[in-house]
Amino acid sequence: MSNKTEIIKSKLFRYIVTFLIFASISIIIQSYQISRQSFLLGADSFWHMNRIYEAMMQIRNNNYSYFISIYGFEQSARIVNALYGPGMSYVLGVFLLFTGSWVRFQIVTSFLINIISAFGIYRILRMVKVKYNISIMLSVLYMTYWHVIAFNLRGGFFSFAAMIVPYVLYYAFEVNYKKNFNYIGLGLVMAIAVQTHMFTALLAAVALFPLFIIALKKDNFRYIFSRVYLAVGIALILSLNFWYGFFSIMSNNNIILTSPRDLADGAISFFVQNPQSQRNLGLVFTLILLGYIAYVFVSGKSKISMIDYKITIVATIFLFISSRFFPWSVVNILIPPIRSLLQFPSRIIVVPIILVLVLLGITIENIKNEKICKFSIILLSIGIILQIGIAQNQILQQSNIFSGVNVIDDRNTTINTGITNSELRAMFRSSNPSDAIVAMNKPTPDYLPVGHNEVNVHNYTQFNAWGQFRDQIINNREGFTYEVINGGIEVSWTSIDADTIQLPIIVYSGTKVELNNEVINHPDTTDIGSLIVQPEIGENIVRITYPTGNLFGLLIKCTIILFPIFIVLSMLYSYKLKENKN
Repeated sequence: MSNKTEIIKSKLFRYIVTFLIFASISIIIQSYQISRQSFLLGADSFWHMNRIYEAMMQIRNNNYSYFISIYGFEQSARIVNALYGPGMSYVLGVFLLFTGSWVRFQIVTSFLINIISAFGIYRILRMVKVKYNISIMLSVLYMTYWHVIAFNLRGGFFSFAAMIVPYVLYYAFEVNYKKNFNYIGLGLVMAIAVQTHMFTALLAAVALFPLFIIALKKDNFRYIFSRVYLAVGIALILSLNFWYGFFSIMSNNNIILTSPRDLADGAISFFVQNPQSQRNLGLVFTLILLGYIAYVFVSGKSKISMIDYKITIVATIFLFISSRFFPWSVVNILIPPIRSLLQFPSRIIVVPIILVLVLLGITIENIKNEKICKFSIILLSIGIILQIGIAQNQILQQSNIFSGVNVIDDRNTTINTGITNSELRAMFRSSNPSDAIVAMNKPTPDYLPVGHNEVNVHNYTQFNAWGQFRDQIINNREGFTYEVINGGIEVSWTSIDADTIQLPIIVYSGTKVELNNEVINHPDTTDIGSLIVQPEIGENIVRITYPTGNLFGLLIKCTIILFPIFIVLSMLYSYKLKENKN
């Protein structure tokens, strides 16, 4: 018993030391933002600010509206969070509630993303028996990559993918190196991915497929497949709220998807003279990925195990697909919808980076020649120092924008007339998050209902959903009074005639519309779903709600109750696997 206690104390102490190392590196990377109290706002920031603000206000006021937005997004009743990471939206809403200001929220959230991401790599490396110091170094290196710090730099939500995917791939390494795996943990992490970012869950599932195929043998085929099915079942159970909402919305509405992109332009390049970015690996990671893959294929199977060799092939395939060497220009033409669904093939790069960093750790661990091993660690140390400096400098540059004449780094986000730069900076630091929300606007049209209009990659620009949203919602709020009610919103105005009027409210097939206490069963809408009504002369009130029914409420409660239960079950099953091994 005493021996077990000592082991637990030793592991706890090591985890504390590891946390302090990761925390120190994160603080160094974020130091300029922390010291200047800057909010780094990029292309995606205001969109996610509204999502998080919506969730925070619902929690603060104990007034929940799972589907329609009643606080954020110009209080337009549009659906966003139900289709985009509902669970994580509320988690981040809690963070915003406790941190109070947007600056503190971004600093704390980015700090946690950095540390959790590093722990994800560290956990895999320690599981495959890589030494502590090498595990720490490779984990810190991952922390400095662009996709990990993107939320800090530009509000890029794919940082959450970079944070979660290592925890998913952990089970791929576990099944290959330990011959069994914690299927409860896998189902739990995949559910978190669905509740965070649907593309993250899809990417993780696609990455797991070949890695689990590698592990298949005649004697374990039934074992692996049965537990994969169980993991899928757990993931589905813990994300039923998302799937229910997703299919109910998509089956009853014609929804406009994200703006189409040139896939070739959004793929990874290897320009070592340029710093790392969303679409460029940068010097250090280019040398690590290409160098390691070249080493493996030149050396052949004699230098590494067959499992490592096969995983290297998987990493190479994903690297190729994420890069401009893949014929994305042809894909643009042959499969146009993927331009909206994928947008940036560079997102895929997170998979080969994780795989190669883990394989590199295993390779260094197995080097027999002490001089070569030391030389490898020296090169790795230089790479880490360079990457920390690059990441720190990128945050400094964004911080300079916040302190400069522009404040925000996004041409599509507009500061409302009359607000000075110094006032806007004060709003980001204010303990009232709504100040910054009402000070800016951005007409992102994602997930708007477009009725019977056929909006695709070919006519997306001509349809001009961005312009329509700006005209019909953002610039059409004057004269209307908004009041949040239980699970919905009321909009009131005074009409001098009985002519039809277009309101700054978005209506979906499941939206309940009441005009002056009378339900409108089939409301008229514009091409982007803005509500059109015929008012009475004088005072008018429109009440907007989105009835969900008892079944959906039950699904939400089940999700909230079952998550902690499966966390405990996962920990117990993990302990059981270790005991069985011992």
